[in-house]
Amino acid sequence: VVRRIFTNSRERWRQQNVNGAFAELRKLIPTHPPDKKLSKNEILRLAMKYINFLAKLLNDQEEEGNQRGKVNKDTGIVQEDLLQDMFPAPSAFEGSCGWVVCSPQEQALHTKPL
Repeated sequence: VVRRIFTNSRERWRQQNVNGAFAELRKLIPTHPPDKKLSKNEILRLAMKYINFLAKLLNDQEEEGNQRGKVNKDTGIVQEDLLQDMFPAPSAFEGSCGWVVCSPQEQALHTKPL
């Protein structure tokens, strides 16, 4: 009995830590609307997309910095496309049940290494 109580207590503590970590991660992910309730799965998927977006943006800025003196007309378009991928129209972003769904192109982004 004592062992079961200890195990249950330890599991509650572990679950609270996991939930706290997800809450902290959720605060860092931009969404529309900002206070939208997300599942743990949605938080992880959006975090991966956001990290990929930031990595691509940083890479584009580094490339632009390396090409000083040259006009890179594609940079603005690429960044605009990234923003559209990160924040698609709500009808394309949410499924009929209100859950976030990924298109095949977005699923491919989740499998690409940084």
